[in-house]
Amino acid sequence: MKHASIHRPFILLMFAALLAASCGHREKPAAASKGSGAAATTNASQPASAAPATSQSVTITDASGRRAMVIGIGPQDATVELGEASTSQMIVGRLRESGKRKYELQGGRALAEVKPEEDAFKLRTPDGRLLWKVKFKEGKVKISDNEENQHPYELKDDGDHVKVEEDGKEIGKVRFYPDGGRVKVKDVADAERFKSESDRRSVAYGVLLMPRIPDTERAIIMAELMARGK
Repeated sequence: MKHASIHRPFILLMFAALLAASCGHREKPAAASKGSGAAATTNASQPASAAPATSQSVTITDASGRRAMVIGIGPQDATVELGEASTSQMIVGRLRESGKRKYELQGGRALAEVKPEEDAFKLRTPDGRLLWKVKFKEGKVKISDNEENQHPYELKDDGDHVKVEEDGKEIGKVRFYPDGGRVKVKDVADAERFKSESDRRSVAYGVLLMPRIPDTERAIIMAELMARGK
């Protein structure tokens, strides 16, 4: 018993030393990786489908004053809001490395793609089928649903207005009022169909008078024309 009582303090001292050593060698928590913390929270709060920022925008209303669409043009991307604010549909066009611009409904559903060419662009379905070919030549824009530009719509820039034709027959005009910062789109009977409180001059407004082109495709063609300064 005397032998055991002599070694008990030494044994307790050794146990305490081992315990302290084990605590000192516990793994430290991993350092926060680069991009975590506040920055990561900010990125996470921005959904991938968010519309890109645009530097220019044009609002178009119909003859009764209801909003028809808002077209936004940025350095690379484009947006279109179809309809009134409370029920609008957002379409986003994003430029890809291939040079094509892919259009989709906000949220991700693919609608169309635009393939650029030297003096034209083609609006196609997501799988590449031609919808509309838009060709530029000497102050004119031809829009047709075939590669040969047969039976086209035409936009003819005549200075203070743009003449709109279908297969060679006039169907309306776009008139510009730079002093008042207004644009009016009128049919062949001179009835006002659309207008915009804008000083942006573009042949694109004439596409509004083309009934064979569905609304979504019409808006995309207009955005592409404006993006090219037409």
